[in-house]
Amino acid sequence: MKNIRMTYRLSESERKVFNSAIDSIPEDIEYVVLRNYTQLPQAVPGVDIDILCPPPGHEHIQNIFFNHGFEKYTRSKSKKRKKRLSLIKQGLTKPKKTVRFCISTPGKVYNKLFDHKEYKYYTGAEGFEMNKTQYENLEVDFYNHLAHPSPSNNKFYRLDPKVEQRMLDNRETYNGFYVPSPVDEFAHLVCRGVFDHGGDFRDYYIERCESLHTEIETNKNKDELEGLFELIFFDATEVVLECIESGSYDQIKSRLKGYSNY
Repeated sequence: MKNIRMTYRLSESERKVFNSAIDSIPEDIEYVVLRNYTQLPQAVPGVDIDILCPPPGHEHIQNIFFNHGFEKYTRSKSKKRKKRLSLIKQGLTKPKKTVRFCISTPGKVYNKLFDHKEYKYYTGAEGFEMNKTQYENLEVDFYNHLAHPSPSNNKFYRLDPKVEQRMLDNRETYNGFYVPSPVDEFAHLVCRGVFDHGGDFRDYYIERCESLHTEIETNKNKDELEGLFELIFFDATEVVLECIESGSYDQIKSRLKGYSNY
């Protein structure tokens, strides 16, 4: 069975506020909506929208969203919805296990649905910071840099600043907001799958990567992609490209761990 990926449909007010906030961002603030943007502003796969905006615009762009009604994220509202979605997904894919879990550990079920702890913003990795905001049920996460956990020790590290700047320099417009170019988005999704998701590429990621890879080949941008990968995977670039060419995305992390020069 394929992984079930929930899609959140924005309400009319959420669409209006999101569009208004995006339209209010000055041209001198560099940002991109990193991923999951193809259905915006009608819907978003998953549960949130991720925006990269490095200093000095990082605080400014958040203030723009705050001025349009967004608030700092709290578990009491948004986390409950995310956990409910998680239980629903588990119930659809593993119904017997879910029933046993609910019967044997009702306290844990309650905590999943009614957790009121405050969310602590993540910082680390040479100044890396990710701040979560919300408007009604819509979540928008702001990243000031690109950073991922290392496959060798799980500590967060920033990518080469050239990767980040390249993404901003080559950004494209889509439905009134900025998104990465196909090459930059493809590299970003590969990093997400390898580093953030433990090498487990979700069906959505594989489908999107395959679509972007086809576009990259059509536009003859493979040399450009290889150059970008060399800033991320260094001497292991050839190993990563081999996995991609064969469609073996789930093998990339294990191949990197076995690569002595990475």
